[in-house]
Amino acid sequence: MHHSTLNLDVFDFELPDDENEMASIATPDIGATLCFDHHDPEIVNRLGTRRLDG
Repeated sequence: MHHSTLNLDVFDFELPDDENEMASIATPDIGATLCFDHHDPEIVNRLGTRRLDG
């Protein structure tokens, strides 16, 4: 199948009828991340200086 045809497959999804899942989608963004705050200078510095090779 050609890639452009595969890319169009994103339009054939359906949202579930589950009210709990729909409510979680509709929940407003709280403006904070659950992982880490990339606006916090201490976190940015820690991530920017972390070595991945050991």
